[in-house]
Amino acid sequence: MKYILLLFSFISLCCKENIKDSEQIKTTKSFIENFTIDSIECKYIGDKIINKREELIQELKLALEKEHDRPEIWDFMTVDNKNSWNLLQFFDYKNLIINNITYKTYYFDINYEDGFYEGLLIINEKSDKIEYRNMVIFQNLTSEVNYYKKPIIKDYFIEFQYKTFSDIDTITTNRKEYFIVKDGLFLDYFKSKDGITEYENYTKKSKGNIQNHLKNGYWEESIYSFKNEGYNLEKGNYKLGLRDGDWIISNENLQVSIKTYKNGKLITEKNKDVSVIIQENKSTPEKVVGNLIFTKDSNDSLQINTEVLEYISNNTTRENSKYLFALEDYGEKNKYSEYWTSDEISKIKAYIFNTTYPLRKKYWTDKFEEWYGGKPENYIGDSDFWKKNNYYGLPKLEEYVRDFIITHHWTQY
Repeated sequence: MKYILLLFSFISLCCKENIKDSEQIKTTKSFIENFTIDSIECKYIGDKIINKREELIQELKLALEKEHDRPEIWDFMTVDNKNSWNLLQFFDYKNLIINNITYKTYYFDINYEDGFYEGLLIINEKSDKIEYRNMVIFQNLTSEVNYYKKPIIKDYFIEFQYKTFSDIDTITTNRKEYFIVKDGLFLDYFKSKDGITEYENYTKKSKGNIQNHLKNGYWEESIYSFKNEGYNLEKGNYKLGLRDGDWIISNENLQVSIKTYKNGKLITEKNKDVSVIIQENKSTPEKVVGNLIFTKDSNDSLQINTEVLEYISNNTTRENSKYLFALEDYGEKNKYSEYWTSDEISKIKAYIFNTTYPLRKKYWTDKFEEWYGGKPENYIGDSDFWKKNNYYGLPKLEEYVRDFIITHHWTQY
């Protein structure tokens, strides 16, 4: 066995070198059904993808969210290393045919720190059921910890074999996972025919009903979300392996949206009303601040939910001030966070100051020494940078900064 693993890694690395040094080979032919992929074949790698790259990154993220185990090179995919996605390359690859359906196939790779990670992404580009049409069909990591995922495909069944090993004699993971290909879509397949089952998804448990080997009926699923950079708890019903009807989506126990499906196709996704979310979480306002106001979009860029900030502005009183204090605490606790860039932190602090300063002045003028943990300069100290960024388009922020300086005789200015 150890010689097979060594050969497997050697083939992949040699393939990588051949990509660099030789002309890439185009092909329009496809693999036939009933096959195994043991390694990347360099002769099937075609042109580098440029124009569709961002689209393919989103498809790759959707495919990886289906994985029950996260890849060993997971750290390059997290928001803290968001620039690492820029190192990811995609190439055309020989198409695959599974159960009479042709799947567009892409080879991807990345050199990250001391590891080389590569794989094959397949997509049924004719389907609009985006959560079921894609799959990472093959993965290989060569590093201090080696990892691979390979498929055995027979008719409409796929058996994935996973192995993780730190050296050729130490295998730490050796497991299998099953999917069925139905109407060009990839559905979870269970060996048990009927009943209730559960499994772990990136160490979190999912549980629900199965019928005839497929998810059918009510499920509670823990799904890793690249968009939210964390786990969603998603509750709803399956119909013969596909989501159907309304699904409640919770982020860190906040019920934040409802997804509506029809036979596996996502029809709508509606966010819950902000006032409802806030009322439901009055006892734990830090959850709303930390998971709903300052977030990242699919491109890992800062998003600020001004609707929640407006709600805090309109509903804070001296007696009802938990959200205001939670907002200030967030700014203090995250000022050195690696999750945000320094520019993003400055913008976050600007929005916090813009929201809290007029409330502080209205309700707590007599307790100025307690403002912002007794260190208001933690916020106002960024005002030069705010000015350079035109105060982020906040119409009263400059006025609040000047008022703070004049009213409180802040000598730094």
